[in-house]
Amino acid sequence: RSLPSVLLLTLGPLAITVSDACGRVVMRSQGTAGREQWLDVSGLSAGTYHLFVRVDDRSRMIRFVKE
Repeated sequence: RSLPSVLLLTLGPLAITVSDACGRVVMRSQGTAGREQWLDVSGLSAGTYHLFVRVDDRSRMIRFVKE
């Protein structure tokens, strides 16, 4: 089973936050943009989540469903 991955082509530090459908933060991670970042979501319960990625002053939200 594949895990969510995020690939950003800019350089610099990035912050990743995962929240559940109620808005509770369930995971945080940091990395370097320009490299593929893997998140191990095996410990999360089944449900809908929001993945927030922030690089400098830019951010992006990606919705995913864990089955």
